[in-house]
Amino acid sequence: MTADAMRDYLEAISRYPLLTTQQEIQLARKIAQYMELRDNPSPTPAEQRLIKAGLKARATMVNCNLRLVVHIAKRYTGRIKSMDMLDLCQEGNIGLQRAAEKFDASRGYKFSTYAYWWIRQSLKRAIDSKERMIKIPIHMIDRIFKALQVEIEFMKEHGRKPSKTELAEVMGLTIEQLLALVDCNSIHISLDELVTDDGNSLLDLIASPEVDIDFDLDHSKEQVQLALSYLTDMEQDLINKRYHEDLTLTAIAKEHNVCRERIRQRMARTHRRLSKLMSKSHVSTTGALIVEDIK
Repeated sequence: MTADAMRDYLEAISRYPLLTTQQEIQLARKIAQYMELRDNPSPTPAEQRLIKAGLKARATMVNCNLRLVVHIAKRYTGRIKSMDMLDLCQEGNIGLQRAAEKFDASRGYKFSTYAYWWIRQSLKRAIDSKERMIKIPIHMIDRIFKALQVEIEFMKEHGRKPSKTELAEVMGLTIEQLLALVDCNSIHISLDELVTDDGNSLLDLIASPEVDIDFDLDHSKEQVQLALSYLTDMEQDLINKRYHEDLTLTAIAKEHNVCRERIRQRMARTHRRLSKLMSKSHVSTTGALIVEDIK
């Protein structure tokens, strides 16, 4: 679906022709007039016409340069996990619109030359705010992308990944600076992100620090079954669903019509009881369990 949407988008923007230098100058003048008048609370009829013409000129300037955004956004694909190409284009379009409002044609530059910086900055800010939970400065993002590019070029030339020393030398950095750069590039992942085909989240796969059950060869099957028999019906049901039926905590919570955290707390309490029951201090030499202080 994403590929189809991107194809439709490319087809739509291809209908807008490229602008000549003279057309850019004319549009820029109309936009400049609009920018001066847009905050006027009570414009005259003549000013209203200028505002309307400025809005139309801005739309034309933006639409005719959407292909420039696609060209720049392609450089960031493959590096961003949470944003696809269409998302990158939309973020770049924000920078393009800002460039259209700020462009001064009297300086003699092409609009595409001026807009390039605004589009790139908009893309980098979007990546920083949406891809990373911890915001880092824009200049650090530039260094990170430069390091990735240097690594790719090194692999093409030498057929292997560069060592940290080689990468630091090529970039003109110390090892400490390169390591700090690597730390900045670490990506944080949500604990609720699904990591298996059967719907298990990352949090479901992390061992609880409260769990200290050692089902090793020192415990026979009979001892385990005997320990489980001392649990309540609710606790036995939780153990059965979690380990026999292999359900996630979220799935168990839905069956019991409670929140996931409530099930996690019950499982933690059940694990503590089992841990005490299975510990050697509570198993007699005859195989019977001593159940005092297990509540």
